[in-house]
Amino acid sequence: MSPEEGSVEQSLSYQARRALLQQTAPHYREASPSQKRTLLDAFVAATGYERFFEEVRAIRDGGGFGSIVGRNSFQRTKSDALKFLGTVMGIYEGSIQ
Repeated sequence: MSPEEGSVEQSLSYQARRALLQQTAPHYREASPSQKRTLLDAFVAATGYERFFEEVRAIRDGGGFGSIVGRNSFQRTKSDALKFLGTVMGIYEGSIQ
């Protein structure tokens, strides 16, 4: 996993992160916007993932089909924006966990 995809602490295994994601996803789907922020903050603190990509994963796992990425991509250099958008697309298509 590259830094663009979010760094993950070595102490939490991939299986543990996936289990936590599976536990969090149903709560995220039913949560209010403020509760979603709280859930995501706790999740990224526990896993070490970058928050934006966790939002994308939570939307995908909650049955969503896309994200609004505007300034998250446009405020980057062109090469960084293309990597960023590639990561988002990879998460939705399933080629990036």
